Parts: sequence; structure tokens; C-alpha cells
Amino acid sequence: MKTVLFATDHIPPNPKALDYALVLCRRVAARLDILHIVQTPKAADSDPLKQLLSDPSDTPISYRCEVSAEAAGRIIERYVRRHRNIVLTVFDPRPCPDPSDIHKKQSYPAGKRAMPKLSIPLVLVKKAQ
Repeated sequence: MKTVLFATDHIPPNPKALDYALVLCRRVAARLDILHIVQTPKAADSDPLKQLLSDPSDTPISYRCEVSAEAAGRIIERYVRRHRNIVLTVFDPRPCPDPSDIHKKQSYPAGKRAMPKLSIPLVLVKKAQ
């Protein structure tokens, strides 16, 4: 079955981004895989995304929490390679540290924000400033 991947690296995710992924699933008759990337196991324990699995929906939803300090882009790339049925990825990254200055170059650890090239379409969600 075709699958849409919704990936996020923060809590809570942008609800509009998640709704967008669900609408895409309905339009292309696909299931939704949620990949939540967290840096500490403690964040995984109280994850509000788990609640989605109990909500009734006509879209099949699966959930995976990845605890890693590795760059989100690399984790997403690896996940897409392992799951060949993914047709599109919606990525909701954590907001920039200083959203008030959009012209300021953000400093991140090497490779932490880089998104690798995927073999499928990627929708990168940015919250409106």
C-alpha cells in the first residue's frame, strides 16, 4: 500500500502540517507513517503524537519514535530507504532558534539541519512568521 511519511523533530508538531499529511493520504488512498525524532528517551515517554493512534480515522496510521542525536535528515533518509512504499514525505522541522530575525544566518552543529536528497518528493513545512 502507498504510504505518506510525516516526520517531525519537536513537540508539539504543527497541527496544520499533520492535517496536510492526512489529507494527502486520503487523496491518494495511502496510509500514514508518523516518524517522531527525539533526542532524549524522556521526550519519547510523554509523546502526544501517540494519542493519534487511538483516534478513529479512515486512514491507517502507524507510529515510530526514533531516539537519536543524529541529524533528522539522515534518520528520514534511512527510514525512506527501508520503506520502499513511501511515495511522499512531509517534514515538520523544529522552528529556528531566532524567528524574529529571518535574515540572520542560523548556526547549527555540522550536518544537523541538512536534508539529504531523497528519491521521493519532500514537503518541508515552515511555520509562518
